[in-house]
Amino acid sequence: MARRPRTVGDVGERGLIAHIQATAARSRLGDVGQIGDDAAVLSPAGGASGSGRAAVVSTDLLVEGTHWRDRHLKAAQLGWRALVANLSDIAAMGAKPAWFTLGLAMPPSQPLDWFRGLMKGLSDAADVFECPLIGGDLVRSSVPTIAITVGGLCRGRGPIRRSAARAGQTIFVTGDLGRAALALRILDGQWPARLPPLIRRTIVERHIRPIPRIREGALLGQLRGLGAMMDVSDGLVSDLQRICEQSGVGAEIDLDALPVHPSVRGACAKAGLDARLVAAASGEEFELLFTSPLPESWLRTVLPQDLGVKAIGQITPGREIRWFSRGDTVDLDPKAVYDHFSQGGGPARR
Repeated sequence: MARRPRTVGDVGERGLIAHIQATAARSRLGDVGQIGDDAAVLSPAGGASGSGRAAVVSTDLLVEGTHWRDRHLKAAQLGWRALVANLSDIAAMGAKPAWFTLGLAMPPSQPLDWFRGLMKGLSDAADVFECPLIGGDLVRSSVPTIAITVGGLCRGRGPIRRSAARAGQTIFVTGDLGRAALALRILDGQWPARLPPLIRRTIVERHIRPIPRIREGALLGQLRGLGAMMDVSDGLVSDLQRICEQSGVGAEIDLDALPVHPSVRGACAKAGLDARLVAAASGEEFELLFTSPLPESWLRTVLPQDLGVKAIGQITPGREIRWFSRGDTVDLDPKAVYDHFSQGGGPARR
């Protein structure tokens, strides 16, 4: 019996990225072309156009049915989210956005109002975060697809890598976690408990109008005592694993220290779910996950007062990542790690 050819699903997203990294390494010039961070570094030595600042570039692809559903998002909300996802990657490098390009594929039957709404959302986000559209491309396709590339400039110490975590550093996360995961289930009509309108609106707002931590990322990027940093896009479980793998370290995380939003705690209590586990697995939060030897109290003095920053664990020697609660080890469900190409498709992201 003939053996079935291997598929990209057999390899998984991490395996595919490893193959891409190996291919790209053959043509690498210094740090230019290095793959593995939230954005690529274009000019780490001389800066962009003689500015003395490193330039970073991030690209993201959004496909209808995989990353969004029209019943969840109006076109303008989709446009906002599409740009914010890339802006968050720029923020995670300690950079400020400078420009973006748009690639848009759609069928001829796509409603014109949808296109206009999408452009309105993109324009609104571009205005708020001072990131102008400078070009792009339009093509015909059977499925609406959005491709955005954002460029940014670093200040201070330069781009912040995922590979800079060191044993002994504290692990921090900004803002709060959990609302993005609950929002999807609520919008899908899969949430088992009825929620008061205010709590429902607070949770869903995280999905339809997320805010990238651009100002905070730029401030953190200027600190001498910063280690590694990335944004929480695939969930804390998955993203912390990426930092540890690239830095060659392990971690200990206190589940009880996770900054779970009060609305998530209330909603999970009604549904009989553990809000901490929801927060640990929740993707597309667009908060910043970073490591530093600096004390939490000092970080609070340099970051905006309206932004929460919470110490959630420690970087450790070795490669093991251990989650614990009140001193006891907690085994997290491996399904909490999102993989675009896993056979099960990973947790839904729309």
